[in-house]
Amino acid sequence: MNDIKPTPKKHVSILVLIVATCILILVGVMAYRKPDSRHTTVAPPDINTIDRLFYDMGVQKIPSVVPPGDILLKDVDGNRVRLSDLKGNIVFLNFWATWCPGCLIEMPSMEKLHNRFKDRDFVMVAISMQEPAVRVKQFLIQNKLSFITLLDTDGHVGSRFGAFSIPTTYILDRDGGVIGKAVGSRDWHSKEAISLFEHLI
Repeated sequence: MNDIKPTPKKHVSILVLIVATCILILVGVMAYRKPDSRHTTVAPPDINTIDRLFYDMGVQKIPSVVPPGDILLKDVDGNRVRLSDLKGNIVFLNFWATWCPGCLIEMPSMEKLHNRFKDRDFVMVAISMQEPAVRVKQFLIQNKLSFITLLDTDGHVGSRFGAFSIPTTYILDRDGGVIGKAVGSRDWHSKEAISLFEHLI
């Protein structure tokens, strides 16, 4: 069987098609890289800033949810503290224990965050899970931790919040609603954490 060879006319048509395609691709690339300034528009304000900040910190963003009942617990000195009394502040609520490795890792960064924002409508509250006051107080002194520390001696408050593993941190808005949750340790003095709380405050 004889091979059918394309005629010169067909060669020219194919060549023209290839050249035209290359030109169109080149024009498209140049138009993408150098947009006509007459048609550029200013991007709208970033309405998802808070979502990005929560994401960067590995915190689950929650639509503001009222906590399951008010919290009334004693601190390590026997003083009663009611969570609802902290409304008007951004509240960092952390469930932890002295024997928890992840808790020990994040505590120094929590102290730094506390010291950075404590004078700016920000309150840090750490709730020790099922431990005696003497042990917790000794831990606070040894590690030079100055934020509010409460005692959930029977674990009831932690269960109501759904803190079934520790550390677990909740972020509360100024109305007392839960707006964020983080399970596991975090570097709470990282630039991402600082940006998050700067925005919230």
